[in-house]
Amino acid sequence: MSSRNLLPSAAIIFFLIFTGTVSASYSGNEPLSPVFYDELNGGYVFSTGDSIYSGQMNPGNYYNASFDIAIPSDAEPVFSRLYVYWAWSNLEKAAIYPSISISATPAGTHEFTLAERYVDSKGFVSSYDFFSGTDSYEVTGIGAGENSFSVTAGNSAADNSTFVIEGMGLLVVYESPSSPLVQIWADEGCDMLYSDYGITPEMATATAVFNGTVDTGSVKSTLMNIIGCLDSPTSGTVRINSCDIDYANPASLVKIRRTVIGFVFQQFNLIPNLTARENIEYPLLFNYHPPAERLERVDYLLAQVGLMNRGDHYPQELSGGEQQRIAIARALVNKPLLVLADEPTGNLDSGTGESILGLIKDLNRTQGTTFVIVTHDSDLASHADRTISISDGMVV
Repeated sequence: MSSRNLLPSAAIIFFLIFTGTVSASYSGNEPLSPVFYDELNGGYVFSTGDSIYSGQMNPGNYYNASFDIAIPSDAEPVFSRLYVYWAWSNLEKAAIYPSISISATPAGTHEFTLAERYVDSKGFVSSYDFFSGTDSYEVTGIGAGENSFSVTAGNSAADNSTFVIEGMGLLVVYESPSSPLVQIWADEGCDMLYSDYGITPEMATATAVFNGTVDTGSVKSTLMNIIGCLDSPTSGTVRINSCDIDYANPASLVKIRRTVIGFVFQQFNLIPNLTARENIEYPLLFNYHPPAERLERVDYLLAQVGLMNRGDHYPQELSGGEQQRIAIARALVNKPLLVLADEPTGNLDSGTGESILGLIKDLNRTQGTTFVIVTHDSDLASHADRTISISDGMVV
């Protein structure tokens, strides 16, 4: 994107990030954990290879996935992980930890050491899904250039316990003198996301990359619109949790906006002829959720934002703070990974603004949702987990 300065030199915009976990639909009671951060000349590769859903794996059954990745010829891997996404682990309908063996083909080329097991005991769609989680393995044997190998996972249980493998992921962060300077964060956790929701297994591991500067016309609107898949960049790549956004695919952008991203606006943007309850419910209609499920989700969010007794009121019957609470509930109704909030306290008095900020921080902690907030308010910026300051279209 070409650089244009449309902001006065004294103007500073703060992008606030309240970091949360990646959550599966009807799932996600454990947060992601940061395991790697570095600023280096290099990059990363993430691949799910040809891994697919395994079906039920009984003792003695094996599962194979092939990976073919390439890193620059001058690269040196600094962080390599294999992720095995498993679910439905049970012994005669009782939850149990799975027994998984891992090996590589060709034999002896790569070694896998279990680094962490992340477990979500909440289940995915019903109580009969039992345990689900992610096993994270340290990987040796990754080198510069082409890397092709297969991974075999087996059910090594001595009893009759079974599980399924949803897929595998391979993450390699590398240092390369010929590559640009980047900042890379890698977070790990247990949550698995179904491709039916437009999200691939790789998003169970959140990897955030910021590469270079941000150039805008109006920096706030342009950057938020690009992150929100409303505008497309003129150059470069935008990734959300390791997935490149295909701005040339309108259907993909619609699915991302419906399932991955929620929006909160300074002007609330509630539909005036719908009640608060109906405003929250409205986005669920586009994702074809059944009526009973919609009712349950709306009641839950009304309770979360403290407006259970105001659900049947129209926007004009609500205070500004109440309208913003309804707008936040609407942004969360499809369980997005990310909520973009444009000056969410800008039209509110200081007391109400503090209340809305407290609600956002509480939802970030309890629901694991990441909030990205744009504001000119330096006091508000001090509350965030991470702050990115932008002046004259440049990160400062």
